[in-house]
Amino acid sequence: MLNRRQLLALPPLTLAGCGITPIIKDGSELKANEGILALRVSANMNGWLGIQPYGASSFGDRFAENLVGAKRSLYFEEKESRLVVISLASGEYMWSKLETQHYFAWLLSSTRLRILAGHVTYIGNFHINFIERRFSIRIIDREQAMRDDLASLYPQYTEKMPFRKQLAELNVRY
Repeated sequence: MLNRRQLLALPPLTLAGCGITPIIKDGSELKANEGILALRVSANMNGWLGIQPYGASSFGDRFAENLVGAKRSLYFEEKESRLVVISLASGEYMWSKLETQHYFAWLLSSTRLRILAGHVTYIGNFHINFIERRFSIRIIDREQAMRDDLASLYPQYTEKMPFRKQLAELNVRY
């Protein structure tokens, strides 16, 4: 039986397991069905982007994401352009939820990301701009800069894995 203090500590500990996806280290072994997602993200406010399998936008999917978290969450910081390099199982994904300290928005299949096993997939440089209770997401193609970053910071992956540029399809109406 849990006492009152343990019950109060349980929700934060449960949610801690749904934390921010760690950036992968160069040369870390990937599973046979995994690829790498590479992007840069910057914003004018701190926040998170949730990643879910594409099409997972039913009420049940959203409820589960609120309860246990997204499959992956990417943290971004105000003014800072952050390189994000993570492993994902091959398949199609979407940004599911955009969250900041003050509010959130369901993106509901507004993006489509395709990850191929054994490939590095570059989906663009994302800039997220918040103005009052509205936001915009802009994707910029900076392929050569990303190739340079990956070659210097991830030389083992750069040598072993083919590079794919597939800018994320984006359809946001907020």
